Amino acid sequence: MSLNSSAGNISGSGFTIGGTAAFANSTSNKTITLSTGTSGISGQVTFTTTGSLADVNYNNGTGGINISSSSSLGGKLFINSSNSLILSNAIQLASAGSNVTVNVTGGNDLAVNAAITTGAGDIILKADGNISFSAAGDLTTTTGDIDVSADNDNSGAGTLTMVSGTVFHNTTTLTGNTALTSAGNMTLYDITTNSLTLESRTGSITTNAPLAMDGSMHSASGAGTTVGGTITTNDPINIVTDTVSTSTSGLTVNAAVNSTGHSINGAGYDVDLNASVTASGSSIAFAVREAIHNINGTALSFVTADSLGISSGGTIATDATISSGQSAGINQMFMRANGSITFDHAVAFKTLTMDASGGVSLNANVTTTGDFIARADSDRDGNGIFSQASGTTLTSTNGSIFINGSQIFLSGNRSAPNGSINITDQPLSAGQEAVIKQAIESTFLTEFLESSQTGC
Repeated sequence: MSLNSSAGNISGSGFTIGGTAAFANSTSNKTITLSTGTSGISGQVTFTTTGSLADVNYNNGTGGINISSSSSLGGKLFINSSNSLILSNAIQLASAGSNVTVNVTGGNDLAVNAAITTGAGDIILKADGNISFSAAGDLTTTTGDIDVSADNDNSGAGTLTMVSGTVFHNTTTLTGNTALTSAGNMTLYDITTNSLTLESRTGSITTNAPLAMDGSMHSASGAGTTVGGTITTNDPINIVTDTVSTSTSGLTVNAAVNSTGHSINGAGYDVDLNASVTASGSSIAFAVREAIHNINGTALSFVTADSLGISSGGTIATDATISSGQSAGINQMFMRANGSITFDHAVAFKTLTMDASGGVSLNANVTTTGDFIARADSDRDGNGIFSQASGTTLTSTNGSIFINGSQIFLSGNRSAPNGSINITDQPLSAGQEAVIKQAIESTFLTEFLESSQTGC
C-alpha cells in the first residue's frame, strides 16, 4: 500500500495491511494521521514527510509491527500501539524540534532493535511492560532529551535493558538530559548526557559501561545498585539504593566514580567499595542501615575527598586496620551511628570526628595528625559510654583531643603534644554542640541521614 500527497494531509482509519506500507507528504505543516484496524500492519511501514513541521501520528492496532522510518521526517513522529512493538529499522529526524514519541499500552513490551536519532528533538519511549534495546538500538539526540519509561502504567512489572553495544548519547554540547525509569531491574551500558536520572522502583540498577555526564546524576533503586562501568561528571552524584525496606543488596562500586569538584552521596543497606571514588575538593557521604557496618583500610584506600562521612542506622566497627597511607586521600573523617562505634583494630586518620548514640569503644591504637573528637552519647539517654582499653594509645600529633560521654572509662594513654585534651561527661555547651553539629551536618545531607535511620 502506498499513499502520496503534495498538497494536503493524509489520514486513514480502520484498515489492515498484511505487507508493507508507505506514506509520503511533501507539504509543510501537513500531517499524516493513521489508525489501523485490529490487526495493524504486520509488515513494515515507511513515513516520509519532507515538508517542515509535517508531523506523523501513527496509531497501531493490536497486531505486531515492524516500523521503518525514512531519514526525511520534517516534523514530529508519534507511534502508539496497544500490542507489543518491535522497532526493527532506523528512525531519524533531522529537523530542529522534531521529537520521536513511542507509547506502548495494554501491559505490552517495546523492543528497540535499530537506531533512533533526532537533531534538537526529544526521544520519548514509554511502554506498560518491558523496554529492551539491542546492540543496534542506539538513542542519539544533538540537544534534545532522552526519556525512557518501562512500566508506564505503574502496574509493578517492567524492566529496562540495554546490552553491550547499545549507546544513549546527547551529543556535542551535552545540553540534553536523560531520564530512565522502570519497575523492575535496569541494566545499563554506554550513556553520555548532561544530567542523568535513574529510577528502578522495586528492582536493581546495574551499570556495565561508562556513564559520562556534564551535569548531575541522581539514581534510586529498590533492590541495590552495582557500578560496573565508570561514572564521571562535573556535578554532584546521588545514589540511593534499597528503597524497598526489605532489600539487603546495597551499593557495590566495581568501577571508578568521579565527580570533579562536587559531592558524591550514597545511601543503602550497605556500601562495598572495590574501585576508586573521587570527589576532589568536595565531600563523599555514605548512609547505611545494616546492623553492623564494618570499615577497613582496603575500602577507604579507594576514597579521595576533602571529607568522608559514614552514617549508620546501626553500629560502625572495624574489621581490619586502617593505616595512615590507606586513609591518606581523606582530609576529614566523620562517623555517625545510631548505635555504637567500636575500633578493635588500629586506625590512623588526618582528623576524626565520631558521634554515636550507643557509645564509643577504643580497643586498639588511634592516631590522628589533626583533631580527634568523640561524642559517645549524642541522644543523652545515659547509655553512651566512652571507653579506652588498657594498653592502647590515643594520639593527636598536631591537634587536640575532645571526649564526651555519659560515662567515661579510660585505661590507655592519651597524647596531644601540640594541642589540648578535654574530657567531660557533662552535656555539651552550646559552642561545643555547634562544633560537632557543623562537622557532621556539613558532610551529610539530611535525606541521607534520615534514610540510614528509617530505611532507604
